[in-house]
Amino acid sequence: SSGLEVQITELDITTNNFSTQAALYKEIFQLAVNNADKITAVTLWGTNDSISWRSNRNPLLFSAGYAPKEAYYAVMEVAKASNNNNNNDGDNSGEETLKNLFKNKFKIGTSVSPHEFNVGSDFIKKHFNSITPENELKPDSIINQQACQSQGNNVNTQVRFNSGTQTTLKFCEDNGIPLRGHTFVWYSQTPDWFFKENFNSGGNYVSKDIMDQRLESFIKNTFDLLARSYPKLEVYAYDVANELFLNDG
Repeated sequence: SSGLEVQITELDITTNNFSTQAALYKEIFQLAVNNADKITAVTLWGTNDSISWRSNRNPLLFSAGYAPKEAYYAVMEVAKASNNNNNNDGDNSGEETLKNLFKNKFKIGTSVSPHEFNVGSDFIKKHFNSITPENELKPDSIINQQACQSQGNNVNTQVRFNSGTQTTLKFCEDNGIPLRGHTFVWYSQTPDWFFKENFNSGGNYVSKDIMDQRLESFIKNTFDLLARSYPKLEVYAYDVANELFLNDG
C-alpha cells in the first residue's frame, strides 16, 4: 500500500539436504511470482557454491563449475508454470534461462567478484540481467582516505574506483546488464577512520552532524563518479543501508 518497490536480495539457502533446499527455493520464487506486481528483482548471493561466502554449505542454485542443482530445476519449474498460466509471457525467443523465463516478472540478479569474469562471463550473461558487486562498492573499497584528508575539509568524502570495481562496472556497461549497487552504510567493511577527525585513524570521533555531511557527500560523490565514468551504465537500485536488523545476511 506504500507504493514502494520490493526487491529480494542476498538470497541463498543453506541446508544439508538438497531436496529440502529445492523445496525452499521453489517456495520463495513462487511467492515472488505471486507478488510480481510489487517485486521488481530477486538477487542470488553468488553464481555457484564454490565461490559463495557460505561455500561449505552449498547454498546456491549451481554447484562448482556452474552445474545446475535440484534447486535450479525447482526454480525453473516455477517460471515455466507461471508462463503457461499467463499465456507464455516469458521470453520464448531464446534459451530457457533464469533471466529469460522470469523476464516479464522481475529481474534475476547475482552478486559477482571480478575474478569470475575470467571464467564465468558467458554463464553470467546467460542467466542474469542484474549484477551486484559483492565487495567492490563497499566503503572500504571506494573511499579514498588520502583524498579525503587533502580535499575533504573534514566533511566531503572523496571516492575512487579501484581496478576490481572498474572491471565489474565496465562488464555491466559493455554487456547492458543493469547494476544494483551495494552498499553505503554497513557495520562491516567500513574503515574506522571514516568516523574520525580529518579522516585520520588517530583522531577523535566526529559529531553526528559531520557524519551526516560525510555520508551525504559519500552518496552524491559515488553517483557522480558512476555517471561520469560509466555514462551508459544503468544503475537501477542501490543498497543504501545493509543488515540493519540482522547481521547474518
